Amino acid sequence: MQNIRITKKNNDGSYDFSDYLFDSVDLYGGDHVSRVIELAPAIAEKPVRYVKFSLVSRQEEEIYTFKPVKTDSYYLESHYHKGLKFYLEDINGIKYTPDKNGIVNIVNNLIQPIDVVLHLVADQYSIVDFNKEIVIENLNIEIWSN
Repeated sequence: MQNIRITKKNNDGSYDFSDYLFDSVDLYGGDHVSRVIELAPAIAEKPVRYVKFSLVSRQEEEIYTFKPVKTDSYYLESHYHKGLKFYLEDINGIKYTPDKNGIVNIVNNLIQPIDVVLHLVADQYSIVDFNKEIVIENLNIEIWSN
């Protein structure tokens, strides 16, 4: 049973039902893009406790977790996806700091919908294959609660 509803939003507040998380990212020149994600309890009368977030990339049989490479860094990185960093912040611009395993504690009690912003920072020249249209196709946003 899913107890958290996750929805992508556009900058104007409307909901986005497109297939991709980020529409376009300049991996050659470097880029910084973001996406607003709404988190809401699936059942309105029941609050969700201890909401957590992590990013995982599944490539063939391997699983790559995005983790901070420096202590107290808010950037989530993976050695498999060199040059790409993610970070999460609330709608007011306060950055969440992940633990050493890349897990971010978002909120203790999710009573009403909240917006969080997922940022992707691409370093210059982080692309290897110019013919690829989709660079990270198996990126999974994992959000769960107790």
